[in-house]
Amino acid sequence: MDQQLILDVIELVSSDDENVVGTSLPKISEKMNLGRINYIQSDRQNIIFPGYNREVFAELVNYISNKQKNDKLQCNHSFYCTMENLLRVFNPHLWMADCSMEHYFSLLAKSCTDQLILSLPPVFFKDLIRGGLDKATKSMRATINNLFSYDKVITPTHLEGNHWSLTVVNIKSRSITLYDSIKSSIYEDQINLLVEFLNDAYLKYEKPVDDQRLEWSLNFGESPLQNNTSDCGVFTCTTARHVLMGKPLYYTQEDAPLLRHRITYEILNNVLLPTPHIS
Repeated sequence: MDQQLILDVIELVSSDDENVVGTSLPKISEKMNLGRINYIQSDRQNIIFPGYNREVFAELVNYISNKQKNDKLQCNHSFYCTMENLLRVFNPHLWMADCSMEHYFSLLAKSCTDQLILSLPPVFFKDLIRGGLDKATKSMRATINNLFSYDKVITPTHLEGNHWSLTVVNIKSRSITLYDSIKSSIYEDQINLLVEFLNDAYLKYEKPVDDQRLEWSLNFGESPLQNNTSDCGVFTCTTARHVLMGKPLYYTQEDAPLLRHRITYEILNNVLLPTPHIS
């Protein structure tokens, strides 16, 4: 095995733990304060991660273990997401990086065949502050001819630089819905910027005769709640998947480690797995 593994591997996990697959599983440096990456035995695994088993887990571990941390994902819509970024998804207790969030949201948007979804990147609000509509639009990887030709606009919103939440704009109903796994109240600046962006886009693309701006309603969607400070990205990605697919939000904090494995698999294979409809 290449010893220059992701995030400065310092030793290998021993195989005497019954939850660890008998493959060379890297342990990340103690400086990063990470635990082991274990196979997860759950009676909900067919719901949370359809097809998950020890073989799938071993394949994920082996693939990541044989990559350099700066190796890029081989995917058309991932320009800078590296294996180090992916490992931050796979490992428990780590925040998901911007590029991983953008990658997954792009995959979500492309997987919606019954509606046209525009995924805004995590840097959207920063670019909006720095340069307004034009700079924010130019920073997007997709070419936008008319924002109002989309059904929904989604973005992983980084509140105060340390918490991910989900923002969904329904273009037709003129509504903005915020999904937050800790019920934060630090959203006002971002929402005001978003409304300004939407109205500027409306004037630019729709060219109303009277230049009248639109009225947008703000809603707070129901979201499962996290009980730690590291899984907000996992919650945001999973809630976005359920909302876009019109499925109930049936996952909990206990499912977060397995959801990390699922998201890792989906990113690596560039495919969105089925989302069962659980009432």
